[in-house]
Amino acid sequence: QRILFYCPAIILVLFVCGMFTSRAATAHKDISPAVVAEDGRVAIPLTPDERAWLTGHRTVRVAFDGYFPPYSFLSDTGRYEGLAVDIFKILADRTGITFVPLDKPLWKDLFAAAKRREVDVVATMGHRPEREQWFVFTRPYIFKSMMIMTRKEIRDISGPDDLAGRRVALVQGYQYVRPLLAKYPTIIPVFVDSMLAALNDVAIGRADAALIFLGAGYYLKNKYQLANLRFAAVYESKKYTDSIGVRGDWPLLASILDKALASISEEQKNEINRRWLGPERVVGISHRTVFIFLAVAVGIVLFLVAGFLLWSRTLRRQVMRKTEELRRELAERRKVERILQENEERFRTIFNAVNDAIFIHDAETGVILDVNRKTCEMFKMPRQEILSADVVDLSSGKPPYTQEAARDWMRKAAAGELQIFEWQSKDATGRVFWTEVNMRLAVIVGSRRIIVSAREIGRYKQAQAQLLRANRFLRTINRCNEIIANAVREQQLLDDICRTLITSQGYRFSWIGYAEKNEGKTVRPMAQAGFEEGYLDTLEITWENRDRGKGPTGTAIRTGKPVLCRNIATDPKFAPWRDEALKRGYTASIALPLILDHHVFGALSIYVGDPGGFDDKEVEMLVNMTESLSFGIGSLRTRVDLDSVISELEQHRLHLEELVAERTRELEAANFRLKEIDRLKSLFIASMSHELRTPLNSIIGFSSILKEEWLGPVNAEQKENLAIILNSGKYLLALINDVIDITKVEAGMMESMPTSFVLQELVVEARKIAQVDIGNRSIAITEEIPALTMHTDRRRLLQCLVNLLSNAIKFTNQGKITIIGVVTGEKEQEQILEIQVHDTGIGITESDIATLFKPFVRLHPPGDATYPGTGLGLYLTDKIMREILAGEVLVNSVPGRGSIFTLRLPVTLPRTENEQRTKEDEHGKKSPGQYRSGPPAQ
Repeated sequence: QRILFYCPAIILVLFVCGMFTSRAATAHKDISPAVVAEDGRVAIPLTPDERAWLTGHRTVRVAFDGYFPPYSFLSDTGRYEGLAVDIFKILADRTGITFVPLDKPLWKDLFAAAKRREVDVVATMGHRPEREQWFVFTRPYIFKSMMIMTRKEIRDISGPDDLAGRRVALVQGYQYVRPLLAKYPTIIPVFVDSMLAALNDVAIGRADAALIFLGAGYYLKNKYQLANLRFAAVYESKKYTDSIGVRGDWPLLASILDKALASISEEQKNEINRRWLGPERVVGISHRTVFIFLAVAVGIVLFLVAGFLLWSRTLRRQVMRKTEELRRELAERRKVERILQENEERFRTIFNAVNDAIFIHDAETGVILDVNRKTCEMFKMPRQEILSADVVDLSSGKPPYTQEAARDWMRKAAAGELQIFEWQSKDATGRVFWTEVNMRLAVIVGSRRIIVSAREIGRYKQAQAQLLRANRFLRTINRCNEIIANAVREQQLLDDICRTLITSQGYRFSWIGYAEKNEGKTVRPMAQAGFEEGYLDTLEITWENRDRGKGPTGTAIRTGKPVLCRNIATDPKFAPWRDEALKRGYTASIALPLILDHHVFGALSIYVGDPGGFDDKEVEMLVNMTESLSFGIGSLRTRVDLDSVISELEQHRLHLEELVAERTRELEAANFRLKEIDRLKSLFIASMSHELRTPLNSIIGFSSILKEEWLGPVNAEQKENLAIILNSGKYLLALINDVIDITKVEAGMMESMPTSFVLQELVVEARKIAQVDIGNRSIAITEEIPALTMHTDRRRLLQCLVNLLSNAIKFTNQGKITIIGVVTGEKEQEQILEIQVHDTGIGITESDIATLFKPFVRLHPPGDATYPGTGLGLYLTDKIMREILAGEVLVNSVPGRGSIFTLRLPVTLPRTENEQRTKEDEHGKKSPGQYRSGPPAQ
């Protein structure tokens, strides 16, 4: 009794001593470098650089993990709360920084944004070496224990080794994931975005266990009432820490926040930890806590010494504690039962809100266990009556919608096969309607059930039937149009149309009648098909306006409009033919006029045996088909008329062919004679040119030798005479060469011989040849030619250019002649060459340009010595350009101011030249080969 009396006093003394000892230790401990300012706020000693940084950065963007309770999370009001948020409130107060939370609640999103520096500070981040390339870290201020949480029914997980081969929910990106998977590679990871999602996956059975920080697990389990979860084991105690992660280019901010963290006292930290962590204790153990623990240990020892005196009292306390545990467990069970009841009510609400009829059958017996409200409404039966009914009671019962067929569907569904089919159902009133049925197997609370959903599809089936009928009718119309398009004879066309309407569309009877122009205006049947049995013999239809002409057919012919009789039994206009029509099963009819050139010449009549008759769309398409039929009949009649005309034309054609054949024979004979004459002419010209060129060459040669005084000196008069002889000889030789070339071109005997050459050299050669004709006139010849190598017929191009230069010199008394060469690209290597000869001569009138390239045409009368020539030069140039060089000659002239002659032809440039020219064109520079010649030649 004395020990019992003194034990509480001893423990109280030890506790008070511990309090004073801890307070004294704390008072002498330098917990932070902070000092107290005059206004009572804690001031942090900062360096000048840190103060300067704070001056320029008063607002900092911070990101909190929105799913990391109780350290940081989004509350129901959408605001961030938690231990880290409280710490940052203290940091904001002590640093003067305004922390602006960013909307990045998911860890993976905020981590990615922080790496892109869209976030300045991450509130909670584990210090890992690979993250140091992006962040600077403060001292750790959160110390966490990692726990294994599982469902209560799983009892074989008591440590980390038991996780092997299990499905474990892990928060993607958290620092513990990689070490865990490296240590236990057989774990099946189930990655989630948050710890709440991890606990939910365990609670619903998607995962067997989850690794959760102790404080977070305790908070989430209580807040979301996850009553079926338990803490199975400690994975690692106090190993995981979180610091503040600061963007790597702001190390001064990291230093400021580190000092601010150090300034927070142990009492403040413990208060925040007790508020948010619950059972998870403060990481740092103070001297007072150590002393208290020692005091408790001494007290326990003392109580053990006195235990034999208190066994009865202790036993009573144990019984009371056990009773309290049982009471709490009972309350928790009632809470779970209430949740289950709420879930069941929620399921029942959703079950009854579904707009399809739902049956729940036992998979083994097929008995109906439950139905929703829509089922009772669809079948017009109370729930209990449906539960006691069999499938046959809810079906039409007509094959194949029988009890045996329904059981076969149920057996397939019970085997796990999804079944979707259409079924004829029947309600309590006997109404039969179509439903689409969906059957699938499900396991509900350990029992195999078949879930059957039924949706009424009567409107869909009706629309489907209408669509099928429309498609069938479209095929019929298409077939009729094909018959009309391919018809050869009119009677065959009429027969085929009537037959197709019966066989393809299923009409009962159709016939076509033509309106007669006789006295009685009768309607003569031309074709018919279907069930008739002498019906046409009883009609006696007329299209005159009297009793037997007021029916559908007569009215359609008379008015030119379709006439529809929807009910033969009641339509008064059908009275003369009603008995015969009803006897043959006709219920409705339509008559469609046949119109050609605004004249009605007949009608198509169709009879049906269905009560529905014809719908509006069907009538519209029949009218269109009848118009096509009228057009086809008109085409066939036109074709008959055309055949007779064609027969007459054929006779005329044969006669004309005989005349043409006779004229052809005459022309062939004349052509043969002309060819012979042309051959003799060419032979004569060739012989004469050879005979003439030989003495002319001798004359030119010897006169040149004499003129150059190779055989001795000659006087001035002799030299002048020799010059006349030399020039006349050259002129005559050039004339002969032109005649020979023209003969070759016209005979197709001149061949092109393409070679590669430098364009500039060709132009210089042409200038030298033509320069001789300048004489004493003051004419300057200049060139602007690119130094390009090209491939074409050099000889013929030189000949054409010399002709143009000779013409320019001939018609220019003084001034200048300019030769310009331009190459334009149209394809990669094939180019268009343009050589322009500009002169300042007398020019050409517009009327003379039209005859400029005709043979033997001169712009001045023959015998005019001022401008000598035969009129063959330009003609020959044009022929060579068009027929040999595949080009053309262009002329642009102004009388009195000069002319521009252009040779335009395709040439081929080597690739290197082409690329070089392209580069120069792009830089807007002339080719280095372009130049202007020297002083005028005299």
